[in-house]
Amino acid sequence: MKSNQKAKNKIVLGYPYSGAFYWLLSAEEWRKTNINSPYVGTHPYYEILYGKDHNKVINETASLAILYEEIYLSPADCYFPKSENFLKGGNYKNTEIGVFTDWSWRREIADLFKITDELLRDPFIASMLFEYQEISKKQILCDTLVQLHISEKFGATIIASEAYLQLANRISKYLINLPPLQNIEESKRVLSGINKAFQISSLKFELNSLSEFVNLRTSKPLKKYASSFRSYLRDLPNGKLDELFLMESMLDAINSEELANKISGGMGITATVTGPISLIPFAGTVAGVVGMATDAGGRVASKVAALKSWWLLAPEIAKILSKNRIEKMASELRKNAT
Repeated sequence: MKSNQKAKNKIVLGYPYSGAFYWLLSAEEWRKTNINSPYVGTHPYYEILYGKDHNKVINETASLAILYEEIYLSPADCYFPKSENFLKGGNYKNTEIGVFTDWSWRREIADLFKITDELLRDPFIASMLFEYQEISKKQILCDTLVQLHISEKFGATIIASEAYLQLANRISKYLINLPPLQNIEESKRVLSGINKAFQISSLKFELNSLSEFVNLRTSKPLKKYASSFRSYLRDLPNGKLDELFLMESMLDAINSEELANKISGGMGITATVTGPISLIPFAGTVAGVVGMATDAGGRVASKVAALKSWWLLAPEIAKILSKNRIEKMASELRKNAT
């Protein structure tokens, strides 16, 4: 496995988020429907590819995707936006929104697909997939094998439901030199954190189109807040999060950020010594604050402010979505006025 540090900003989407993401990318242009509508076809391949209730987990999927810079997908027979710019052969590398998939990844492990019959004889795997037809079971197993391969190849964390991660973990036991998955709790922690942050910020995060997702994915300020939010979740004590802890952490972050910004902005030290100095982890004394204020124009304080800006993730998302929707409505009104 690649270094843990490199894996922090890369994810491989697994069920149900992979299917929802495929749907997000293809619904409007290819299926000619809204992203919040379901796939109404009956082709068994696409029923499995998109998965059940794919349109109902679009928002969860988008919120996860926003937190990470690089999103890897198991290759699929699916439409990908701006393929004329980003698709070369079977390699789709959309650097605009950080989405990557490549049919060569599947070919690299083609020999592994021979073990699907053996996998289906495993009682745990068989019980997980009992409701599916034989061809669909093999499709799920092959996709999971590819996701495990991508995770190993790029040092990316698989983000999926707890049940799907348990399935992937069981499959990994049949593969040589592949360590068991360690991130079963990460998906739950990340989703819980971002959902509670949205609730506290009174943000009902609901995408209406792919273009809205693109606007979120390409926002530079949002990338900064997402990185900070991700660091906050990673450093949770014992990996646990509850609403009170989150609110107290937000207050701590706001106060720390305000103080750090004052110091970084060159305000006199007397204006800050009566403030919540102890909220900056390494500046619990007046000497510590003075040191921050005099350190190359407050560079350290600037770093503290940036680190503590994670609490702005939800407000920044709300601002971007609102701006996008206002611009769209204004454009329509202009057209109607002419």
